[in-house]
Amino acid sequence: MITNQKKKLLIILSVFFLFIITISVIYFTINKTKETNTLDNNSNTDIYIDPGSGETIYSSSNKSSEKSNETIFLGFSKLLNIGLTSTQVEKIKNYFTMYATLNNLNIKEVSIAIDSIKQTINKESGEKTLSFVTTINRDYKLDAKISYNGINNIILNLYNQNDVKQIFTSLIGGN
Repeated sequence: MITNQKKKLLIILSVFFLFIITISVIYFTINKTKETNTLDNNSNTDIYIDPGSGETIYSSSNKSSEKSNETIFLGFSKLLNIGLTSTQVEKIKNYFTMYATLNNLNIKEVSIAIDSIKQTINKESGEKTLSFVTTINRDYKLDAKISYNGINNIILNLYNQNDVKQIFTSLIGGN
């Protein structure tokens, strides 16, 4: 049988735990609201989901005075999953920058359509080839072909999609 003293103690503990739970719920609700308001208040934020790579880009309209010369490369991490090294991926990025420089283009964004990536391996030479569709500045599509044999020899060829004309080739080994 539970004595009156034990009943009082049980009631006091129950009220205490209920109080702690209520305070916790209120605290987390207020913090979640603050977090959402912070996002909304900062939000002259544009959200863009790249259709080729599936990656999300957040950009702020408030940063119009801030000019960045850096190119955003989307979907390039997928090349690492296929077997290229980070050094090779950096060379490919440099080749896209070289292409922009040679053609006086202002490239802000290069995206790989990851669903278009195809890999072939020449059984005799061991040379590997990756081909894929790339989009520059969200509207200019090119066919790209990367050929590599070993770590240092890597070539990027870019082709116009309309007439399949080669418009760029990098040097073997590159930068």
